[in-house]
Amino acid sequence: MAQLAYSQIIDNREGKAFQQEMLKIYLEEIHIAINQLDKAIASGDFETIQHTAHHMRSTLPFSGLDKRIGVEVERIEMLGKKQQEL
Repeated sequence: MAQLAYSQIIDNREGKAFQQEMLKIYLEEIHIAINQLDKAIASGDFETIQHTAHHMRSTLPFSGLDKRIGVEVERIEMLGKKQQEL
């Protein structure tokens, strides 16, 4: 069976529908993560801050957001980790 390049899959209608569905799921998940991060910051839950920021940072490249907010999310993750170690 011949392998298809990613661009060949996305160029067809089903591929575009799949891409849109994956982006929709990603946006729903990142919204939940942002809410979790907001609550953890408000309550001083540094373990959850570190864990949630780490998860967000690892998924940002999927949407290209790593180029826009990747450094900031990494800083939040490191601050959560440092506070846990105190």
